[in-house]
Amino acid sequence: MAVECLPNELIDCILDNLSSDKKALHNCSLIKKALVVPSQHLIFAKIELDGRARSLQYKTEQLIVILDEKPHLTSGVQLLNFQRFNLEQPEREGDYAQIAKGVIQRVSKVDMIELKDVYWSTSLCPLFRTAVFDAVEAPSLI
Repeated sequence: MAVECLPNELIDCILDNLSSDKKALHNCSLIKKALVVPSQHLIFAKIELDGRARSLQYKTEQLIVILDEKPHLTSGVQLLNFQRFNLEQPEREGDYAQIAKGVIQRVSKVDMIELKDVYWSTSLCPLFRTAVFDAVEAPSLI
């Protein structure tokens, strides 16, 4: 039976069962046109940015390019997770702020922003604080 013959509810059920496996979802999006949009929405439902990843800057730049080229993907973002950002390193503050601002501006309809294992000593550094506070004021979070 061709995928096009399956009811949307069944396609959604199949993809929901694969929701934790981004590689499988990516493969599904390449198989049939009917799977592209639902697969992409699940792939981009949760965006995690890891401050300790060596490739954070590169991956974020790639993410921004994708979101700029395919703005429909931003509507499916439910969770934006910043994890392991060490804001006690002044040399990284500018990088983190640019990353936060660049992604937050593109996913203005996000349901939740999560800061997980984000370290700062006394107050949130100004650049990062501005990026996060601007996002919190987004209409989708009010």
